[in-house]
Amino acid sequence: MAPPARTGRHAGRQVTIDDIESSDTFATCNSQLSSPLFSQLPREIRESIWALATAPFEDEERPYHEQQYCYRPGHTHRLKTHVSLLLTCRRIWLEANRLPMLQAEHCFYYHRSAPDARTRAWMDALTPLNRKNCGSLHLFAQMLAIEPLTAAPGAVRDYFLSTPRHEADFQPRMLKVTIRHTDWWFWENDAALVLKDPWVQALLDSPDLRSTHILRLELETLDYKVPQLLPIVERLKGLESRQFETHRIDGQPASTTFVLQPHTTTDCWSGPSNLDWKRYEPYAQRPTLNYHAITLTWKLHFPHFPNAHVSTLRLAPRLHPGPDPIPPEKLPRIYFRPPRTKPAPYPRPRRRKKAGDFSQLRFLNSGLWVRIKSVAKAGQEHDTRRAMFCAAMHVPRERTLLRFVDWDQ
Repeated sequence: MAPPARTGRHAGRQVTIDDIESSDTFATCNSQLSSPLFSQLPREIRESIWALATAPFEDEERPYHEQQYCYRPGHTHRLKTHVSLLLTCRRIWLEANRLPMLQAEHCFYYHRSAPDARTRAWMDALTPLNRKNCGSLHLFAQMLAIEPLTAAPGAVRDYFLSTPRHEADFQPRMLKVTIRHTDWWFWENDAALVLKDPWVQALLDSPDLRSTHILRLELETLDYKVPQLLPIVERLKGLESRQFETHRIDGQPASTTFVLQPHTTTDCWSGPSNLDWKRYEPYAQRPTLNYHAITLTWKLHFPHFPNAHVSTLRLAPRLHPGPDPIPPEKLPRIYFRPPRTKPAPYPRPRRRKKAGDFSQLRFLNSGLWVRIKSVAKAGQEHDTRRAMFCAAMHVPRERTLLRFVDWDQ
């Protein structure tokens, strides 16, 4: 997780973390090539190491109570992330600062929330860099809160952000919506399950999610209500996502749509019947409640570019092309002076210099040559990663770029 934006003094002006991140930091920081960690291990292996060191885990000292509404598998303790790795050196921070946000699952609750639930105010306070690297969002919502959802631009975003909408300010890699047993209409009276399709259709058609690779819907109920849940699931499987232009690839408009995955996921577990330390009449005679949850998964698909995809949620940051090369007009000038030599007593043949021989130059800045080599190496890494990206996408190597479409135009 990138540190929150803070100000400081640097070269006589006020700067922020976002300014530092956007500059040519890879070229100016110490590359530490004397360390085998950077000189021998490739970037992909280092990213796996950083991911393991910054992965979220359950804090055993801060458990939830079984009677709480938020208690369920995967949500039995508060989550914790160690970010001390980012304090070791600048290069590690540049390579790994995105990982905590990418790997964390940020849970938003609309009624009956967990103690560590995220809020819209929390997400509003994130820096643009942290918001850009947001990996997974998990929305727990009652029917009262989710049914008004529409497919209008910004409707899904408003569940997570309250600030005015800006271009590309809401692009999570994965969104999961969960309807718990206590979120159905009149669950306290053990009423029959009722789910209206329009809000699910709005999720599939929302322009806010056309940079989201995975969309999941989890429906949870009790074991004896599974016969009521199965027809609802089969009905939702018949919904089709609207296809419309959302991206540009090689300057050409590209359409996207969500495609339902063939396999569903089923989870079962048991919990106490005195939810929130209260006894409800329909469940008073049951010592435990047996839960049954079915999860439907949709993936974003480019019909005209079968092999194209947006960056997925993984234990590593997005494909980073490396630092942009420094423009020639911004490169520092190299000042040198010829060595002082005495005239030869007799003519002698001049030694033919080899290409790249700068042994006769005296640089005023001793670290300038190291910086030039770092810029050249960064350019080579940029070309290599771009070639790997184009090969995986099966698109021409010319400028390949996914751009966000401004829906206000």
